[in-house]
Amino acid sequence: MPSPETVHPDLFQPVVDYSARTAFLNATTDLLEPAPIDDLLEALPAVQSWLATIPPTAPMSAKRLSVTLGLANGKISTMDNSSKAVKARKAISRWGKSCRFFRVGWTWIFTDYAEPTILLHALGRCEHRKWYFMEPRDRLHPELAPFVSQRGNEIYMDYIKRSDAEYRQQRKDNLRSVQIRTGVLTRRTEARDARWTVRHLCLEETFADIAENEPGESGRDENKVGHAVRAFRRRIILP
Repeated sequence: MPSPETVHPDLFQPVVDYSARTAFLNATTDLLEPAPIDDLLEALPAVQSWLATIPPTAPMSAKRLSVTLGLANGKISTMDNSSKAVKARKAISRWGKSCRFFRVGWTWIFTDYAEPTILLHALGRCEHRKWYFMEPRDRLHPELAPFVSQRGNEIYMDYIKRSDAEYRQQRKDNLRSVQIRTGVLTRRTEARDARWTVRHLCLEETFADIAENEPGESGRDENKVGHAVRAFRRRIILP
């Protein structure tokens, strides 16, 4: 058990599987009608019109820096209050309010995916009708920087051994959190579980319906489907 000085922050919060979140959204494109991404992409003209106002070169004012950094992070800068920027943000916001398949508590879809996805489509830098998010670098590339203080009467060599042990523990914790966030541990069933979760939550199909009607899964027990869906929801923090 790591000491209080080196407890990994992920021990206090759920670890999100970002790969599974993307798989869930891409499954909505295949299964839902109208597909949420098609409704989102109706805001493309407004976003493209805003992008056309950004000169390729200009003095690096605070506003210009904010816009540039915003684009680098898949966001429309809130410092840009031009009419085109306001119109683009409103178009995306209207989509969020009108999307009938997504529930109120699924805020990460709107905060993490909507703007990066439509910006990449507007810039022509992605596969059409796919969902994207900006990689949280601090979470997918966590630094190993344990600070272990020496205890009052602790022998120095005991302190070194304890420091080494806690470093190895942090390295193990960091590796596992990255593996979970990138879907390494569950990649084999990710697409299937994403489909099942969309069918259950968005199309309101029962686990029995899914077990009976899923292509290639007709003999699967409904309890196994339910277990897979519940586990998938936990991985992507989907209430």
